[in-house]
Amino acid sequence: MRKIRDVLRYRHSAGLSLDATARALNISKGVVAKYIRLAVAAGLSWPLPDELDDSGLEHCFTPAGRCPRSHLRRT
Repeated sequence: MRKIRDVLRYRHSAGLSLDATARALNISKGVVAKYIRLAVAAGLSWPLPDELDDSGLEHCFTPAGRCPRSHLRRT
């Protein structure tokens, strides 16, 4: 889950492109796009809530799992 956190942080805090994020994390551009798409589908945004640990984050990314409302960002 560390890579997912890093992808979201690089894209939103640093404003890096998909290519730059992929290069910085040594992963493919497709994986970066997938993680961002999954985060949007799960209702997550950056910064992630402090109480969302790796286990909770992983649960948000499973097909059957949904993030608890307390972990979703209110806009």
